[in-house]
Amino acid sequence: RNEEIILGEIKRSPVTGTGDEASPVPEEDVEQPIVVNADNIEYSADTKYVIATGNVEIDYKGTKMTCQKMVINTVTKDAEAEGNARMEDDQGVKEGAKIIYNFETKTGNIIDAKFRSNPYFGKAQNINKPGPDGFIIKKGFLTTCSMDHPHWRMAARQANYYPNDKLQTRGDTF
Repeated sequence: RNEEIILGEIKRSPVTGTGDEASPVPEEDVEQPIVVNADNIEYSADTKYVIATGNVEIDYKGTKMTCQKMVINTVTKDAEAEGNARMEDDQGVKEGAKIIYNFETKTGNIIDAKFRSNPYFGKAQNINKPGPDGFIIKKGFLTTCSMDHPHWRMAARQANYYPNDKLQTRGDTF
């Protein structure tokens, strides 16, 4: 990597309580900086935007995103990734032509998407991530077959998937 930038302040882990009752605040509640690695990074202090190009890589609070070009608003933590865009978190791997994502709220959209989330694999016109739990697959298919050309698949107009919990589908075709 040629360049690295850390966006935001680095803060010590806060502690709640006093004396024997003191305990650290959970890591997900601590404000963390976004660390951007890329071949080229430009930052505008006026607009508070970062434009990173070439082998872009971000790892923030358990979400790792890679792509060829990413624009990040350092205030809102909104990001737009293009070019081999890939996002990996505790719910699996999602890839797409474009990923629009908010690192703080864990919400976003993946356009022209593929995903792997045990035990399912699939493709979709759009994957919507309305929050940290689950995602919505629009106009796509799901399968448990990991082959490039699956033995079977279920097409759905919409599928709501909550990893390790449930799968709800509408407008299915086998």
